[in-house]
Amino acid sequence: MATLNFKHLRYFWTVAKTGSIARAAEQLHLAPHSISGQLKEFEATLGVDLFRRAGRNLELTDAGLRILSYAEDIFSIGDELLDVLHDQKAKKSLPFRVGIADSVSKAVAYRLVEPALKLEEPVRLICREGRLASLLAELSIHRLDMIIADRPMPAHLNVRGYSHLLGESGLSVFGTRLLAKKLSAGFPAALANAPFLLPGEDVAVRTKLIKWFEATICAPTSLASLTTAR
Repeated sequence: MATLNFKHLRYFWTVAKTGSIARAAEQLHLAPHSISGQLKEFEATLGVDLFRRAGRNLELTDAGLRILSYAEDIFSIGDELLDVLHDQKAKKSLPFRVGIADSVSKAVAYRLVEPALKLEEPVRLICREGRLASLLAELSIHRLDMIIADRPMPAHLNVRGYSHLLGESGLSVFGTRLLAKKLSAGFPAALANAPFLLPGEDVAVRTKLIKWFEATICAPTSLASLTTAR
């Protein structure tokens, strides 16, 4: 039976956190080719691919995301152990694992989880960012306690969980001075044939925006000519 190589796990964790082998090599004071070789050996031992290329950076695969969640726990508990050894009065903290959808503003997420850090009982806050589908999979097997997302949990998913509305915010549209002056008078109908940068497909407000455009820019040809980008 294969045993876990914690040195390999540390290298993997560092690459996953920094997003590239070069940046991980700088932090670990090792040569990039050394880390690359150790990662390949780690993948061979596990029998899965942990990363895929995303431009110049590396992106975690689904298997990599799962392993990262365990690595976070392992190294977090290790750090806590060292703290307890140095401070005999320190209390064991309660882990609170929060998933944050990558479509959610980090400032908003911080304001939502901040009260947990002020509880009388010490809390070890563990935050994981990712796509909602991956986070829900972690929630279904109790690897997460809560998810902060910009939409309710899809009804068709077989996940035992509950959605609660925590708040709402307004939406602002920005443009260059010239475009804003030209289009503001007839907004939003004036957006027909104008460039418009929409949020990515993972952001819930994207669908609502498109439906709003369909309702306010009545002519189908005008809507079709609306330039969008992700």
